[in-house]
Amino acid sequence: MAQKIGPEAITKVLYYRRFIFVILAIAYFLGMFHRISPGVMAKELMDTFGIDATAIGLLGGAYFYPYAVAQIPAGVLSDVWGTRRTITAFMAVAGLGTLFTGIAALLRKTVKKEGIGVVLAEGIKHASKEWGIEGLAIHVKGLEPPGYDPRAYKGMGLGYAIADRGACHLRATFYKPELAGMIAPEAIEGKAEMFIWWEDKMSFMDSLIACRFYRDLYTWDHMSMMVKAVTGMNLDEGRMREIASNITNKARDFNLREGMKREDERLPKRLLQEPLADSHKTFSKAEFEKMLSDYYKLKTWSEPPSGDMYKAVR
Repeated sequence: MAQKIGPEAITKVLYYRRFIFVILAIAYFLGMFHRISPGVMAKELMDTFGIDATAIGLLGGAYFYPYAVAQIPAGVLSDVWGTRRTITAFMAVAGLGTLFTGIAALLRKTVKKEGIGVVLAEGIKHASKEWGIEGLAIHVKGLEPPGYDPRAYKGMGLGYAIADRGACHLRATFYKPELAGMIAPEAIEGKAEMFIWWEDKMSFMDSLIACRFYRDLYTWDHMSMMVKAVTGMNLDEGRMREIASNITNKARDFNLREGMKREDERLPKRLLQEPLADSHKTFSKAEFEKMLSDYYKLKTWSEPPSGDMYKAVR
């Protein structure tokens, strides 16, 4: 026989449901706060930890891995404990995680360059060399690559290798033509020539302080109009590309002056030896060297000196 609920019990439930709603709303707010805050504090985080936007993106993206894994125990515990106890427990875990992040010893040591932080604060290149794991570290010139794997998008591999600041996807934003089907991601022939066209355009856009997300809207003709409106100069596509090419040439000259070696314009060995786990796609050393050689010829660049040659010159 079903138990009857009296009016007092109903009044009590209606009264407390407001508090329950407020608590759940606060929990939702905290969850969204944790998701969004790294992006809002990105500049301060980069300045504090001495990292770049790629590393910030990787750290922010890492949030969703434990979040996805937590759905399994959350579902099980909701059935076993009930919603009220499960939400309370996970709110407590989230609060403790926030607290421990704020007082984390490793982060504090890295920022203050104390103990192990002395090594970590100098970045992946220094840390891997210091600990003897250079063969495992994935970086170019000390910068970790973003989410465009050169085993799937081979033109991006060329971009990572020759970018003046390391494995930067913004050198030519070459993921755009490869993803858009302008050229096959696995193609080798003709890729260096197309890469230079995009590299020149992105370099010229940088000089105009134009956002790269509008790269499809700003044609060479549009950029010529912008230059004329501001400076009065009449520049056609050929002249603008000469200027853009000179920018990348000067950046490389600076790196060479500062001791850049042949190895610094190469990809990590693991990217040229290990296939992708899911698709089994590969990027052979011969394919990479062919693209790099084509690029050097088109840019009239010569190989940087090897490490041994550089030591002899110094």
